[in-house]
Amino acid sequence: MLHVAGDDGQMLSALLTRDGHEVTKSDGMSHALALTALERFDLIIVENGSPVEATLRAGEILESIGDAFYFLDVDLRFTYVNRKAEELWGMRREDLLGRKFLDVFPHVEGSHSNLEIIRALDEGQPLTYETISPIIGGWVEVSAYPSSGGLSVYYRDITERKRAEAAVRQRDDLLHVIFDSLSSHVAVLDRAGVITYVSRSWQEFAGQNHGRQERIGVGVNYLSVCRAAQTDDPTVREVFEGIEAVMAGERPTFSIEYPCHSPAQQRWFLMQVDPMPPEQGGVVISHVNITERRQAEASVRESEKRFRVTFEQAAVGVAHSSPDGRLLLMNQKLCDILGYTPEEILTKTYQEVTHPEDLETELAYARSLLAGEIQACSYEKRYVRKDGSAVWVNLTASLVRDEETGQPSYFVSIIEDIGTRKAAEEALSESEEFNRRIVESSSDCIKILDLEGRLLYISHRGQKLLGIEDPGPYINGSWVELWPGEGRQSARAAIERAKADGVGAFQAFGPTVRGEPKWWDTIITPMTDARGRVTRLLAVSRDITELKRAEESLKSALEEVRLLKDRLEEENVYLREEAKLERHFGEIVGRSDAVRRVLRKVEQVAPTGTTVLITGETGTGKELVARAIHSESPRRDRALINVNCAALSPSLIESELFGHEKGAFTGAVGRKVGRFELADKATIFLDEIGEIPLELQPKLLRVLQEGEFERLGSAHTVRADVRVIAATNRDLWKDVQAGRFRADLFYRLNVYPINVPPLRERREDITSLIEHFVGVFSKKMGKEITLLAPSTLESLRSYLWPGNVRELANVIERAVITSTGTILQISNISEMLPAGSPQKLSKTLEEVEREHITAVVEAAGWKIEGPEGAAKILGLPPSTLRARMKKLEIQARKLWPPPR
Repeated sequence: MLHVAGDDGQMLSALLTRDGHEVTKSDGMSHALALTALERFDLIIVENGSPVEATLRAGEILESIGDAFYFLDVDLRFTYVNRKAEELWGMRREDLLGRKFLDVFPHVEGSHSNLEIIRALDEGQPLTYETISPIIGGWVEVSAYPSSGGLSVYYRDITERKRAEAAVRQRDDLLHVIFDSLSSHVAVLDRAGVITYVSRSWQEFAGQNHGRQERIGVGVNYLSVCRAAQTDDPTVREVFEGIEAVMAGERPTFSIEYPCHSPAQQRWFLMQVDPMPPEQGGVVISHVNITERRQAEASVRESEKRFRVTFEQAAVGVAHSSPDGRLLLMNQKLCDILGYTPEEILTKTYQEVTHPEDLETELAYARSLLAGEIQACSYEKRYVRKDGSAVWVNLTASLVRDEETGQPSYFVSIIEDIGTRKAAEEALSESEEFNRRIVESSSDCIKILDLEGRLLYISHRGQKLLGIEDPGPYINGSWVELWPGEGRQSARAAIERAKADGVGAFQAFGPTVRGEPKWWDTIITPMTDARGRVTRLLAVSRDITELKRAEESLKSALEEVRLLKDRLEEENVYLREEAKLERHFGEIVGRSDAVRRVLRKVEQVAPTGTTVLITGETGTGKELVARAIHSESPRRDRALINVNCAALSPSLIESELFGHEKGAFTGAVGRKVGRFELADKATIFLDEIGEIPLELQPKLLRVLQEGEFERLGSAHTVRADVRVIAATNRDLWKDVQAGRFRADLFYRLNVYPINVPPLRERREDITSLIEHFVGVFSKKMGKEITLLAPSTLESLRSYLWPGNVRELANVIERAVITSTGTILQISNISEMLPAGSPQKLSKTLEEVEREHITAVVEAAGWKIEGPEGAAKILGLPPSTLRARMKKLEIQARKLWPPPR
């Protein structure tokens, strides 16, 4: 039972009764204090106690509570202040008691006034409001309770609650923005199937799919709408059952791919249904358009089918083997040549099924292909079949490399059974007449040449293949000159090899007399007389046009399959390489205020998606700042895509940034994915942005504004969610004024500028940088340098460092190389710096400052103030500059005649 006294007993009783307390009235207690304690802190002060005990117990409680509390009498004088109020205001209660409230805390305009507390006493009504308190610099909740004895007031610090509420609102706003920007359509259903949230694209998607003109939005029962639209569709029934099963907890999730027909085309969608938390109930439904993926899968299947038909119908044996010799793929013709079944071949290596007589030669060719010394090789050799018999084959081998990494992927071997031709060649040596008959009946183009390469004879079959009706004009003419282009050099080289080594072979393009395109596989062998002297050369050319076409078709089919299968892997290949270059804040060395200002800006802008323009002189570390922004951003799980605009030629920069299609320009042999497309959902760093050609700037502006572009040679628009960080050491605004840079692009880039200060403006960091570089280069070179002479340090600190941190690193690296002990030695510092340095290290800091200020003032015509004055150039107030000039005894020189 709590006893209270005075005229406020009725008010106190009402408040306590509301909270479930039992109250009786009594005299002699500070009922205002009891009222505040019981009303605001939900405490029972006394059980059946005396008024004095209640008063003492209330005082103990008010001293221990976590909120500030004070009591004002009817004259608004402090009669009680608890310990928390003393701590909060930084005042002693002895200095407050007896003083008037408004003398201590005067009236403040522009917010909830202290006068309102006084008004609560005048009107006799309780008052509660929230405001920002200048005393604590945060949000507080103020409550005032009037009574006949005065006014009870307490302050509760609610800053953290306000921050939490703001964070919740910001999180909800961010989630809505994220859902509205997704390419998928998202809706949230409650337990009854009623839509409680939809993304921006949902309503249009749902209306089109269900043939409805009205919008399907929040408050609509989605399941009822779908049942009314199509109740006999098995797909729809499956969807209903899946959603209901997830809602009932019978399935953890549900997904289905289904077609959607429209007058223009058929589209495919992937529906995913996931449950909400149990306390909320309902489900989340998302729809993703997978039409392009389905079309790509169908295209891949068709391409594989065409490739298999071409592969199996080839007239020669074709095999794919890995770089280590394992057989990956072969056609039936190869199995027939070697006498194995496909199942037997796939269990063996290439050498195990061919048993080449000269294995070392074959391995040498393979090593040359792997090393990139040759692009392809073709030669004849004997293989041993499964039954032990030998077979002569003509082997043409090439190496296919991965387009992105350049690493060996697999060998392509084309094996032609030439046993019949080899037998014919051996029979030629028995009888010239017999040989002639063989030559005339051969399906190849056979020629006899002299040792200089002049044509002496051509077979009738060869004449027919070449479209020659009368061979007379060609006899005794140069056979080498009949070959066009590179074939001429190949023919000449083959003749020299045949004369020197016994066999010369090459493949080349050579059209017929009527201009019909033909590819030839030519072998040149020496012909000897009775004494074994080489007197003539036999050149046998076989028409391999169809083989070449089949090979090209095979390569094209393989390329198409590779492009379709690896389309989604192109970005990952680049990102895995770029991920090795990820850097962190730890690489930005320095504790100066200038560096801290840069890092504060990095922390502010990193969590956002805002475009950042980093400016600064060469060597100041602009790329490190860009990587720091990326590493602290939500996109840090993806690699930072780097583009050095100054290192790319104007003719290649557009292809590098936006990609190109096959055939878009000369040399474009395949599709290339640009850097912006690779940077989707990531960050791209455009270093030296000022070097972008003027004609390419509108396309870059479009990417910044709309997030879309087209590859070179393509009309298809590609969308990419890319954050852009640009850097330059140029004054872009001057370039804008000079017409070298677009103003609209400048404003789009300059959303959040960060200037990286030069080293001369943060000299206090030079010592830390020297220690950092000494440690790095000492470890790299296997030295233990731990000391630095003070004079050397002072000399390095006094230098202006026009090359900034990069120049300092070079000087320290050279010093580490020349140092022999544990002390960093720089015997002649001036020799370590480039000729024409802006400041010699032998000068004092005062001399350097005097020379620099004098040079700037003279360049400004001794004009101190104004836009073109020396103070503006030096970044100093005019009064400060004049004081420094006076201290350094810099006086204006009289010039005559005056400068124009």
